Amino acid sequence: FLQIYIFIKRGAHPTQGSIHQIFFFTIMQRASPTPYINTNMGQSTSISASRPISPAPSGSHGHRRTMSGRASISCSSTFNNLGNALQDTAPEPEPIPVILSKGELRRSIEDYEHLLASAKVYRNQMIHLATAAANFGYALERVAKNRGALDAGQGLQATAGLQLLISNHQQLLSDTFYKTFEIPLLENLDNHKNTIYQSEENYDRATREISEKIKVTEAKNLMSGRKGQRDLTQFRKALQDLTHQVDELERIKDDFHRHMLDTEQRNFNLILAKAGGVVRAEVDVYERIANKGMADPVLEQVGKSGCAYDKNN
Repeated sequence: FLQIYIFIKRGAHPTQGSIHQIFFFTIMQRASPTPYINTNMGQSTSISASRPISPAPSGSHGHRRTMSGRASISCSSTFNNLGNALQDTAPEPEPIPVILSKGELRRSIEDYEHLLASAKVYRNQMIHLATAAANFGYALERVAKNRGALDAGQGLQATAGLQLLISNHQQLLSDTFYKTFEIPLLENLDNHKNTIYQSEENYDRATREISEKIKVTEAKNLMSGRKGQRDLTQFRKALQDLTHQVDELERIKDDFHRHMLDTEQRNFNLILAKAGGVVRAEVDVYERIANKGMADPVLEQVGKSGCAYDKNN
């Protein structure tokens, strides 16, 4: 098989007869050290008669013919060429974990827009809650100022102060939510949509162009075959051109899907980071409100005397 490979690498086209000659020559070489010349191939592949055959060591079965200098150089060169070809071959890229369709990309943008719409409603409700808590606190203060309140007035004043604290923190939370969550994501939405749409446009144009090239190559090959002008060399070149163009089309598709997945991952990671900022702000605000209720002795007493739920649960 090595002889057949060398024969093909030299540019010749083996026929059934030449393949039989190569196999016959290989068998004759193993059977006899005498040279065998293939006159049809126009070259001698014999073993040099000037190099004696080493005798078989004692105790061995039969005789082993040593490889001549020419044969060893040929094999070494062949294996080196194969090794270089393997080194030049680029490693296979890792498979894409998720291939996103255009419909999925559209739904992702719609979900993004729905998130921002819900965030706006949430922020407006926080503003309404801040206003409602403030009004509730002012109403408690008015009740506490009545002369008939007596001992209850102190507890009502403390409760009113807690509601005003809630109002202030809700206002602060709504401002923080708008500046650190809504605005950055609104700005990123425009960039994200432009990236998706532009990438899809470039991808469609590139695939359309390479598909046209493939059609032209196929048409030229078929036309040459119908005219009887196509030989084996021309047919091989046409196959190489088609293979190269198909590989280019696959590369374009692979690059597009990888780029889309990377874009989506960066987008979702940004949303997660901004949502994490909201979580930290909310936890901080609610902890301050809880600490206020536990640190104020008047509020603590009010909470114990008028608790509306089972404290054991």
